[in-house]
Amino acid sequence: MPTGERLAGEGMQGFTYLWLLFILAAGASGLALAGQRWSTAVQRDLEREQMFRGRQIALAIESFHAATPPGRPAWPSALAQLLKDERGPAPRYHLRQLYADPVTGEADWLLMVREDGSLRGVRSRSDRPALITAGLAAAKPGALVRLSDREFLAQARTIPAARSASAASTAAPVASSPTGSPADESDPPP
Repeated sequence: MPTGERLAGEGMQGFTYLWLLFILAAGASGLALAGQRWSTAVQRDLEREQMFRGRQIALAIESFHAATPPGRPAWPSALAQLLKDERGPAPRYHLRQLYADPVTGEADWLLMVREDGSLRGVRSRSDRPALITAGLAAAKPGALVRLSDREFLAQARTIPAARSASAASTAAPVASSPTGSPADESDPPP
């Protein structure tokens, strides 16, 4: 028959269950936070890799342009021409491989072409918001900056012709003395 007396520790059984629920909730929220940070870190790495690959393609287009023999097209019309350029007597390789867009996982770059149909650069097909926004501007003020806003364009650079060693030795500047006349071998250097 119950006497109304409680045994020691009998009323604490519900608190153990509450503590267990609290610990599980704290662990789950910690894992969710860690997962979100990991996801952000992975996207930043993918964007860095995308920037590297896009720049490599743009540099390959510039290299193709710089290596143009007279009378041949100055710009490529497709990315495949960067892999093996057969316009000269010996093939040139401006790009090691056709890089895939790391964000989409496929080699599905949007090609940016000139009016004449030649290739001038690439951009990503991804519509994800960009985490690395340095150098990017949104299409509209206040809009999200998307990965597809990042363009990798080739710039036409003028590359000076290399001078031969014999031309460099004959075109060496003549040192002058303080009086303005050409220096003799006997004049000490200043």
